Amino acid sequence: MKKLSSIVVMFVLLLTASRVPAREAPHELQKDFNVSDGGSLVVRVDGSDILVRVWNKSQVQMNVENIGDDADRVKAEQNGNTVTVEYRSRGGLWSSSSDVKFDFYVPSKFNLELTTSGGDISTSGAISGAVSLTTSGGDLHVDDVNGKVEGQTSGGDVTVNHVSSDSRFSSSGGDIKVEQAGANLELSTSGGDIKTGTVGGNLKAYTAGGDVNVGRVGGELHVSTSSGDVTVGNVGKSAAISTSGGDISMRSGGGNVDANTSGGDIDIQRAVGSVHAISSGGTVKAGLTPKGSGTSRLTSTGGDVYLYLPADARATIEAEVFGAASDNSIESDFPMTLQGDIGNFGNRKAEIVINGGGQKIDLRTTSGSIYVKKMGSHEN
Repeated sequence: MKKLSSIVVMFVLLLTASRVPAREAPHELQKDFNVSDGGSLVVRVDGSDILVRVWNKSQVQMNVENIGDDADRVKAEQNGNTVTVEYRSRGGLWSSSSDVKFDFYVPSKFNLELTTSGGDISTSGAISGAVSLTTSGGDLHVDDVNGKVEGQTSGGDVTVNHVSSDSRFSSSGGDIKVEQAGANLELSTSGGDIKTGTVGGNLKAYTAGGDVNVGRVGGELHVSTSSGDVTVGNVGKSAAISTSGGDISMRSGGGNVDANTSGGDIDIQRAVGSVHAISSGGTVKAGLTPKGSGTSRLTSTGGDVYLYLPADARATIEAEVFGAASDNSIESDFPMTLQGDIGNFGNRKAEIVINGGGQKIDLRTTSGSIYVKKMGSHEN
């Protein structure tokens, strides 16, 4: 009888145990580290989003969402004033970990080195320090960084609100947008558009196929696109702009301007110094205030050429139309001397000496017309 009772008790215990639910893997993982200003957060994770926010504590706090059974694969440790976090998913480097999110809080004066194999990377709040961001396919978003920033994505977009030091961003196919940069800025994308607001230093912007839209640049400007349009506001110093097939427009330049397009129009409203503008098939317009040195050249193969000068400018202009038809002409608001007019499909040449002569300006077109006008008649 005692043996039977023992068997019954054991059966009941086993039955009860089978009905107790298995312990679930943790949904979230949190860890805190005590740090001081000037430290570093280094993050290397597989396919996960990374968000870093600023708070007023002398701590780094890590929160990992949707980690599930992979909690034991998160390695977080501190060495001095550097916190390092690594995560390798069970599926390996290229596995999908899109539901896993790493959320950090850091002091405002902190350095960041963030890498993910496929997720988005974002910063929120004002950070003072060096920042490095790398993702193999996600987007990059930078809120406000007082320090050098380098960001790279193999396919996502880049959005930047404000950076104060020299910075560089690149994408293998996405768009890049920077609202404000206080120093030098370098941007490159293999196929997306580039847009900038205000850049305090020099700007270099390259895209293999998109449009480029530039607001204000305090220093020098270098822009290149393989097929898109280029629109530029105000440039404090020299500008070099090229496109293989789009239009180029520029509001003003404080130094020499080089503009080249293989098939679009060029419109430079105001430039101080010399202008070299060449189009293989479009109209070329330039408003120029000569500085007395250097040579300006406006050339079009198939389009018209317009030059706008102040009434008190000192310049010596040579204008020539190659292969001129009956409706191709050279016209000037200033006195000019015709040097040759050899009938239809010949060459028409003229010399225009303004206020005793000065900076040399060459105007050339094939099968188009040339117009030299007083500044103020430049219509946009």
